[in-house]
Amino acid sequence: VVNVMGVVWTDSQTLTLHGYGYNRFVSDGEQVITVVATNVATGATVSWPTERMAEVESARWATDLMSAHEHDGFRCAVDVGALVSNATGEPGGNEWTLSAVVDDGDIVRTADLDRVWRQSSGSVVGAGVVTDTVVASVKTDPDTVMRIRLDSIGALAESVEVAGNVARIRLARTPAQLAGIRFTTFDRSASVDAEIDEDGWYVAPLPPRVEGPGMTK
Repeated sequence: VVNVMGVVWTDSQTLTLHGYGYNRFVSDGEQVITVVATNVATGATVSWPTERMAEVESARWATDLMSAHEHDGFRCAVDVGALVSNATGEPGGNEWTLSAVVDDGDIVRTADLDRVWRQSSGSVVGAGVVTDTVVASVKTDPDTVMRIRLDSIGALAESVEVAGNVARIRLARTPAQLAGIRFTTFDRSASVDAEIDEDGWYVAPLPPRVEGPGMTK
């Protein structure tokens, strides 16, 4: 039995899980719980130990009347940066599912993290900017396995200005591989490359917007 009660970002690369877990009929808080992330595409795994702790909700909701459960809580710091290092470019290679392994020395059981308390911080988890080029989204939809999805992000804009048909943009930070900035119409019918000025702004005249057949603005 594994339940997740809370999920929060504690820094840019660390996602902290709080919950409780146990093997039924063996419940003394001494069981070893490990959180495991599995790559959807490759099956590769990354694991992290947990810190055991007292948790009154475990005892409150347990259906096992043979053992006490007040020491079955756990806390785990998931290093999302390690997932970035192990992601692949193939389909599903940027997505990881989470499970927990509960080991009491004699019995080892694995449970998907698919029970997330809907009234807790685990029900809605904001995305985290893990690196200058990667953002991590945490999926905790009901009745599905908790997962972490990694997506590439572009340069982070600090300021954007438009005057007439001229646009300017200044970046808060610039990825090392940035080759340039291009302004493109919504329908992708026209685009123009920006030039960087002496103050660090990327400046470009906006491409004309197509209003209708034969008409531009």
